[in-house]
Amino acid sequence: WLAKVTQNPDSQIRMLGLFAFEGTKPSKAIAMPVLIRSLKDPDESVQVVAAVQMKLDFPEEMETNNVYALFPALRPALTNQVPEPK
Repeated sequence: WLAKVTQNPDSQIRMLGLFAFEGTKPSKAIAMPVLIRSLKDPDESVQVVAAVQMKLDFPEEMETNNVYALFPALRPALTNQVPEPK
């Protein structure tokens, strides 16, 4: 029933519902449709919660679902890079 709360007309309730839904640690098969739908939510705060939850629980899905294009700050930092000489 928490997945249904993420479709409430009130964006605050959708956002809180998404937090509660993710708190149940649903399987990938159950979580991904809800997260993908929430990434398209008209309210940016709901989108951000969905993106962060996806990054925490299913990071392998970030590129496939174009999340880095929506939220570039969530892209992992590059490490062990040697600076090019100028």
